[in-house]
Amino acid sequence: MKLYNKYLKQLQENKHFTKNSNAPCAAYEAVYEKKCPHRSGRFLGSHGEKTWNGITVDEHLEDKWLNDLSRIKNIEMRASCEGHNKDWLTFVIFRFADNKSRDPKNIENQLEKDGITKVSAHIGRAGELRVVVSTKLWYGQPGWKEWWESLASKIKEGI
Repeated sequence: MKLYNKYLKQLQENKHFTKNSNAPCAAYEAVYEKKCPHRSGRFLGSHGEKTWNGITVDEHLEDKWLNDLSRIKNIEMRASCEGHNKDWLTFVIFRFADNKSRDPKNIENQLEKDGITKVSAHIGRAGELRVVVSTKLWYGQPGWKEWWESLASKIKEGI
């Protein structure tokens, strides 16, 4: 019984359901702490896009926010989404450019201090630490713009 209870506790503490999931699913799992419904990596609904630094991003992500994120030392942005609905949430995913060892739990705790940001830091498909930063917001909702405006400073302070 003791071993069984230990196992149940570990399951409850582990919020990474499919560590190799695509970016939108990783954001969904970080926020809702449950397995993501199977789906492709791109939102299939209609939404505008633009080119920023030679890559395609959602049109409502302001260049300033993306530039601020890209200027954070030692991180590489890997994916982003403005969010489209309760299942396709806003997020940014990054990994570290250096090979320094970092404590994923500490990163999660630091970045989740505001009470609305949800983070999953784990080893991704490339075998490197992947940090998924999301919230239960999408474009057009109250608080969405403010979340993005504060994101770069939140990440700088939290890593």
